[in-house]
Amino acid sequence: MSDVLAIEVCRLVYEWLPVALEEPANLEARSQMLYAAMLSGCVVAQTGTTLVHGMGYLYTIECGIPHGLANALLLTPLFRENAKHCPQQVAAIAQALGVHTDPHLGAHTDPAAATTELFPPRGGIKGGVSSDTKVVAGASDPATAPTAQRAPHSSVAPGSPDPGAQPDPERVSEDIVIALHNFLNTLGVSPAARDHGLHESQIPNMAVKTHTDPSRFKNQHGEFTLYDIENLYKKSYEGS
Repeated sequence: MSDVLAIEVCRLVYEWLPVALEEPANLEARSQMLYAAMLSGCVVAQTGTTLVHGMGYLYTIECGIPHGLANALLLTPLFRENAKHCPQQVAAIAQALGVHTDPHLGAHTDPAAATTELFPPRGGIKGGVSSDTKVVAGASDPATAPTAQRAPHSSVAPGSPDPGAQPDPERVSEDIVIALHNFLNTLGVSPAARDHGLHESQIPNMAVKTHTDPSRFKNQHGEFTLYDIENLYKKSYEGS
């Protein structure tokens, strides 16, 4: 169940966070982000967090980087690793962020042709935009504007058309990097931690603190050496 909620959160954030940042007074966008935050809390309550948080805490404590941004800066290197262990789930996240991998062919496909939503449409707030309408920011009447497109609804999770099909991990790894970098670029956020206050000289000590604290690895797939952890921090530092 937490997988379903998590993918819905990704879809909501992908669609509504850019709007909320561009139009702070847009109550529909803010309502959708509050809904996404609530669902995120449900996911964490059910399954906890992973190494992204375990590493991100040190960015916040030692560099003063806000917690949410700290985690965002670590998503790319960690999800590249996660693609090796759970490619189907990572492919679903990539699709929710606009990049779709066909699990049969291991090839990129048009995300617009695979648009799905996990839940029935939520009613729009009074005076707002119905949540089943995709709107280009600035459209005065989303119901009639030529740029508005109504998305079909489905109970099928994005990225999972066939439960028995497994996407190619290497392709999924490429897809999630593209998806995350594109989204951060849309938000005007550099993916390189060095642009947010991390100094390269801090990385070895952070790696040791992370590697020697087993609690930071809770729920994380795979095994990581000290060298692996340091390399993840370096990739985050570089934004690669």
